[in-house]
Amino acid sequence: MMHLIRHTCQKALRTIVILSLFSSCSKERYEVIIKEDVQPPVVEKAIFKPSTENPLSTKVEAPFQKTINNPNDLNFTTTKGAIVKGSVSDFVYESGSWNSVELPINLQIKELYTIKDMILNGKSTTSNGKLLTTGGQIEITATKDGKKLQLAPYSQFSIKVPTKNPDPEMKIFFGEELANGDVNWQLATMQDKFLGLKDSTKSAIVAIEQLYQLLPSKIGWINIDKFPRESTKLTTLTLTSEYPAIDDIICFLYFDRLKSILRYYSNGKQSNLPEGEHINLICIGITEKDEVYTFIKEFNLEANQVVQVKLEKSSLEELMKYLSGL
Repeated sequence: MMHLIRHTCQKALRTIVILSLFSSCSKERYEVIIKEDVQPPVVEKAIFKPSTENPLSTKVEAPFQKTINNPNDLNFTTTKGAIVKGSVSDFVYESGSWNSVELPINLQIKELYTIKDMILNGKSTTSNGKLLTTGGQIEITATKDGKKLQLAPYSQFSIKVPTKNPDPEMKIFFGEELANGDVNWQLATMQDKFLGLKDSTKSAIVAIEQLYQLLPSKIGWINIDKFPRESTKLTTLTLTSEYPAIDDIICFLYFDRLKSILRYYSNGKQSNLPEGEHINLICIGITEKDEVYTFIKEFNLEANQVVQVKLEKSSLEELMKYLSGL
């Protein structure tokens, strides 16, 4: 009897050992299969659109359109508050023809009153590289049957632009649109005193309660600006980025104390910047999947400063909220 029990126990023990060995081998084989056959996921880098495109074009407001069918139509207010006043005799053909323009004519008015508007439209406030303090930008286009019109030499055409704090030192600057879509602003020839009748060869501006009244000598891009007090120290700012290349990132420098906006271009250092001024740096990258990445940094500009741009995933809604607060 004892012999039978001992034999049974030995047989059971051998079975347990065999099963244990089989289990161990199976586990090792499974781990080998996992290591050999299952690879870690490949993280693909986001592909960014070139900065030559306007990644925020979907948020740009359409310009105000007005068809002038009778003389009384040339006295109207746009949806953003600009007050336009004139007559059909204020316009002539841009081609140089002095033939009178007959109604109807079409007016298109783009109004950029906030820093957000200017960033979305890619418009800086600089004149030949010098910063300008801005009170708003406006573009006026007039056409007749698709042909461009301009102001007549005797024109008394005017437009009043809304503002919260009118500055009597503001002047009119005319814009030269560049190939990259930005604008270089040139000071208009200004009429020293405006007493109700404008010198037709000059431009005039009057700061009144919550309005600027503009009497420009021509239409197109118009900026309400002044040169801020010049800084005694000028310096440079360089932006770098490991990925994506800085060429694929749109960056703006907003000098909030000066109320001046400057787009950074990567073809070299941004020079002639006022050292010590406070800057809101806004960098934006949009992927081919229309994902929004941003880098926002606020700082006082140091001498020959270098800033490394590190984009982080964001959203268009978050970006719009930030720009609205500028």
